[in-house]
Amino acid sequence: MRFILADAEPLLIEAAAGELAGLDLARVTAFWPTGDARLVSDTAAVALVRAALRDAGITAFLAGGVRSHFTELNREQHRLPEGLDGIVFSSTPLFHSLSTAQLTEAVAMQRLVAEQAVEIAGGGAVHIGPISLRPHVNDVATTPPPMSAHGDLRDGYGPALLDAADPRMDAPELAAWTLASAAAFTAPGVATLAYFEEWGPRGVFRADGSSRPVTEAIEMLAALQGRVVATGGTADGLVWAIRDVEAGEVVVANLDAADRVVRVGDAAVTVPALSWRRTAAS
Repeated sequence: MRFILADAEPLLIEAAAGELAGLDLARVTAFWPTGDARLVSDTAAVALVRAALRDAGITAFLAGGVRSHFTELNREQHRLPEGLDGIVFSSTPLFHSLSTAQLTEAVAMQRLVAEQAVEIAGGGAVHIGPISLRPHVNDVATTPPPMSAHGDLRDGYGPALLDAADPRMDAPELAAWTLASAAAFTAPGVATLAYFEEWGPRGVFRADGSSRPVTEAIEMLAALQGRVVATGGTADGLVWAIRDVEAGEVVVANLDAADRVVRVGDAAVTVPALSWRRTAAS
């Protein structure tokens, strides 16, 4: 649950928090709508939501972090208060460039970002998401964000009003990229990853409910929830693997434009270009 506080009436959070009673909450945090700290859950915002939850008798995972990307978290980490249960941030590799090369090169950086986020969390859990191709919020906008003319969600809740959809959501190669990205982000200390949206132009499923090529990759990752895994990549950042330690299976994703041969146990496995393979670990 993400609260956007009212600048003029910040104590409205008290009534809003009361509405959460009885709900199964994964995480709760709060942000200011304007000002220098509008993208980071600073000490004042977290104090308000912490007090509101306490007064409502609600115990929840209190998160901090940013509603934009890791750069903002790294730059503004001094604003985070003590005593957080964990931190959150999103990842949008096509922020500066829409090229596929940018998308590919981002994966190796995702491992570095995950490791640094774990350091910033200082023992708290790290939750990364949404992980989307294009930004779901324009954190460098010089004009107010586009707003719906209606008081409900018929036009969407924010990203739908931005140029956030990307045709590569329907590309078969996105499955390999998603698996590689998950391997890169899965560093010790990272608790959850959240990819894309559930349905629609930015979704794992299309608006009509049909599957995309990336759907199978997401379903495989979801099946690994709560399991012991090991991950790693090649030195060039183009081949990544996730091993289900308990089941003895390995998923290998190849982001290279050429086929790659990967040794899994005693076997040599050929992974086609821009594709993935699942195999037993011998």
